[in-house]
Amino acid sequence: MSFRNFFSTLLVFVFGAQVATAQVNTATISGTLRDESGAVLPGAAVTVQNQDTGISRSLTTNETGRYTAPALGLGNYQVSVQLPGFQNQVRSGIVLTVGREAVVDFTLAVGAVTQTVEVKGEAPLVE
Repeated sequence: MSFRNFFSTLLVFVFGAQVATAQVNTATISGTLRDESGAVLPGAAVTVQNQDTGISRSLTTNETGRYTAPALGLGNYQVSVQLPGFQNQVRSGIVLTVGREAVVDFTLAVGAVTQTVEVKGEAPLVE
């Protein structure tokens, strides 16, 4: 084996191991927002916050009411949602573990913007 082939093979293993490590140490939170009639809610503000570090990520639901927060660090999370004309909701107690996806769906009730509904509990994990 020539030095060039050896060096190329070595680079593939080194960088491949780094990418694999990055993928293994993260998780995802996703979900869908609906109103009480079951209609999807696009354009809602979603905030995903790591309760251990305080780091947060802001998202917006797409046209199907769905949001996805990929590549999150492991730990305890809180998800809050806001949409004008609906009650705000906060869900805490979401624990992310290696390579898992926590599905956190919301059903928003019509109400004043100043009202917040907080739900504590675990989110179902998807492999």
